[in-house]
Amino acid sequence: MKKTIIVFLLSSISWLVWAGQVKFNSSVEEFPLFNRINSKIYNYVLVKSGAKVDFTISGADTLEIITRVIIDAKERTEYEYSLQKDAEIRREAKSIKASKDTRGIGGEEVSAYNNLKIAMTNDIQRFQFSNISASSILLKLNADLANQSNTHIEYVHFTPDVYKSEKTIIIDDKSYTYYATNSSIELTLEGPVVLKIISRLVFDSNFVNKKKYEFQVIDNGDVISSFSEEAYKSDKSIIKDEENLIPSTGDVNIIKFGKGIHKIEIKDGAVNRDIIFRFYISKSSIELEK
Repeated sequence: MKKTIIVFLLSSISWLVWAGQVKFNSSVEEFPLFNRINSKIYNYVLVKSGAKVDFTISGADTLEIITRVIIDAKERTEYEYSLQKDAEIRREAKSIKASKDTRGIGGEEVSAYNNLKIAMTNDIQRFQFSNISASSILLKLNADLANQSNTHIEYVHFTPDVYKSEKTIIIDDKSYTYYATNSSIELTLEGPVVLKIISRLVFDSNFVNKKKYEFQVIDNGDVISSFSEEAYKSDKSIIKDEENLIPSTGDVNIIKFGKGIHKIEIKDGAVNRDIIFRFYISKSSIELEK
């Protein structure tokens, strides 16, 4: 009887995890993990060393790639994978640290999770995930639509109240206004409203292609979110009239605010690094105000 229940449970979990915006284009091997803190089972895809997984994301704002590895007898400190989108290939190196709370349902030791967030630029986008490490990688995909909302949200560009200066980003002959800051940017919104934040790090034209940066979101004096991002130089975008500077690819974060007035401050946590921001708010919030 127990065995029948477990099989049914895993089948249900598989449907819930991969339904919606994620579609695997070939068969995959599932690898369930058990979290002893909340007693929940989470389904991952097993990607063995040298293997590839092809998948398509549709109708999502953000793709989150969560990875772990199965820890074997060999003491490895990191693993690597590559991700291909169209002609663009990026390579990721992640650290290995044994998880204290999660194991395979067969008792396998696994690492703590690492994640990578990617902003979706097309409604339908195909990816190829390649395991280029010696370890077996466990892969989980989250395709978020407005912070996991089931309702499609239309956005409109929003100009903040306080900022240092404007920078124009040009992508495929289209111009986008971003806002720079010494330490913070201020916005005032009336909820309920969804705020989409696109952030980019500005690189000097040197040989450094990757840097980390952080920022906080403060609502009415309280820190409600802290974001830590890893920036990569963009191949497609440039900053108008500043040829010596290169923007990173855009990182997207979405926050929902409830009813009432929200005095929002975006605090730049990067030391000696320039971050620029572009903001969108849900169109429905404007219609509600009318």
